[in-house]
Amino acid sequence: MPIRIRGQVFGNPYLTEKLGGAQFDAEDESILTTLAVAAGVAIDNARLYESSQQRELWVQATAEVTHSLLSGSPRGAVLALIAERAREISGAGLVVVALPTPERDSFVVEVASGLESETFQGPPPGVTGGLIGAAFARAAAVTSEDADAVRLATDPAWPAALGPAVAVPIGTGTACAVFCCLSVPRGVSLS
Repeated sequence: MPIRIRGQVFGNPYLTEKLGGAQFDAEDESILTTLAVAAGVAIDNARLYESSQQRELWVQATAEVTHSLLSGSPRGAVLALIAERAREISGAGLVVVALPTPERDSFVVEVASGLESETFQGPPPGVTGGLIGAAFARAAAVTSEDADAVRLATDPAWPAALGPAVAVPIGTGTACAVFCCLSVPRGVSLS
């Protein structure tokens, strides 16, 4: 008996070995059908609730960043706030914000938050290529299911064992200069 959610099969409960060794009958099937429908509704409601909670977190973070920008906070503080909120909301293991150099041929890490962020303490390493370079060149988000394979950047100082990642340009038009890399823990899909 499939558990369906919006026309898609979520799972199939199976019953075996009825107490007393009797065969399952039409009444058992009716009860299982009712339970499968109720389970589908409960799962769908849980997903909708989680989705609304996630949207609420993004709205709160956006308001906080907007307030920070409008209040004249220093650039570094605003970028650190963006990185921290993005990491918290997305469940990312690491968020890195990189800015292009004046020559726009490499990037400098401005902020790092999360897993192995201490790698970026002190003089920031230069970054070229990798996901950050691709996101900059395309002016669009770039994803990888395995950041270890393509690296976030070609710099060997970048942490290993990051799993799936996404690099996202922040800004608009010619001001599109700041890029944020999110690396999510292994086992978490970007889709």
